[in-house]
Amino acid sequence: MKNANRIAIYICGIFLLALGGVLAIKSNLGASPVSSLPLSISKVTSISLGRAAAILFIIYVGIQILILRRDFKIVQLLQIIFAILFGQIMNFFNAIININIDSFYIRIVICILSFFITAFGVTFTITANIVPVAPDGLAQVISKKAKIEFGKAKIYFDCVVVALSVGILLINNKGLDGLGIGTVLSALLVGRIVAYINKNLKHKIENICFVEAA
Repeated sequence: MKNANRIAIYICGIFLLALGGVLAIKSNLGASPVSSLPLSISKVTSISLGRAAAILFIIYVGIQILILRRDFKIVQLLQIIFAILFGQIMNFFNAIININIDSFYIRIVICILSFFITAFGVTFTITANIVPVAPDGLAQVISKKAKIEFGKAKIYFDCVVVALSVGILLINNKGLDGLGIGTVLSALLVGRIVAYINKNLKHKIENICFVEAA
């Protein structure tokens, strides 16, 4: 697989992840776990959603370095570059997508659509096999050091992130603004959708993207 193809696939995945995260927020049914903390920070500060995401992702990389120390590979610093790119793309989508829909059913459709877009974004970044997105990278490190399955580590990580988001909002008298049933459903369903895509569609995606299956 050529490096140019891998980078293109990865960036496409970043775009999908950012779009999925913004659509979940715009549905007003609850941000995804990954987007919940940046959203909470942006609501209580003057920091934009994308910048908050980029800063947090860079912090996640810093935590990886603290945990792994000498085992941290230099190539993983690419997570920082992609974190900044992710933040910029998220700000872009947040600015151009202006959804103000009263219909609960349409909001549900938008929320569910965000799950699938996010899942394809995850699949694309995994298929590219460059570096994980920073939150997943930290979850992988936790999985390795705690000697638990990645899936469980990811769930624990998401729970901590959502809990921090709730704490930030409540301390600042914001209620649970931006969090809701969509946050819970995202945590429960996106991973399952990713698993389905990997099982049934991954080889097709690899062929479309001119990526040789491993």
